Amino acid sequence: MSSYALCIPCYNCQPQIERMIFKLNKTHIPSNVDIIFIENKSEDTTREYLLKNISSLQHPKKTLILNSRNYGLGGSFKICIEHTEAYDFLIWLHGDDQVDLSDLTRMLMLNKKNNFDCIFGARFTKESQLKNYSLIRRLGNLTLNMIFSLALATTIYETGSGLNLYKLSKLDKEDVKRWPEHIAFDLNLLFHFLSENHKIKWLPISWQEEDQVSNASNIRVGLQMLMDLFRFKFNKLERLQVIPTYEYEVMN
Repeated sequence: MSSYALCIPCYNCQPQIERMIFKLNKTHIPSNVDIIFIENKSEDTTREYLLKNISSLQHPKKTLILNSRNYGLGGSFKICIEHTEAYDFLIWLHGDDQVDLSDLTRMLMLNKKNNFDCIFGARFTKESQLKNYSLIRRLGNLTLNMIFSLALATTIYETGSGLNLYKLSKLDKEDVKRWPEHIAFDLNLLFHFLSENHKIKWLPISWQEEDQVSNASNIRVGLQMLMDLFRFKFNKLERLQVIPTYEYEVMN
């Protein structure tokens, strides 16, 4: 039976992570899935809440990683890669409670039947559902998907959602360490799986916005994505010359 690490990055999302723990307790998480929270040195009470309440998560296999500094979403992903060598798959689920957890269940069932190299959660297919998502942001994302599809000569339904699955044997740990940690970090994964012709699946998901607060400018993110697309097309993707080291504490 394949093993899964469900990695949940958390930053400034105490109200949302409280709801997520409640929903995880209402969701059937199979025994071959370990849950790992990565707290990225939040400025609100996220860290304190997790330290006090992670025991309320009823799933028996749970771990809390406390980053010593804010390493960004990319840094948290690299820490997960360091911590999940013993697993077959890594599921990346943002801790801000925008993903419907029924899609997590569907993702696990789909992969059990097909054993994909990668499953990208997609917010903008015909089957996807968006709740309280602004028209401007929707149009912006659809425009980016169209530009990426034209540039990459394949249909791109998503450039960075909060629910994805990766087969760890298809990721080179040393290469991942050299990826830049900017806000569009997820594009590294998209480019990697596309360029290596891996077995990819786009999974329509439901997405809602309630009280979440974005930690980045939409314009800044979009410009970074277009810049990385240009670099990828001309085989000039940025890579770090010095591999950073990360300090963190693991609480079991």
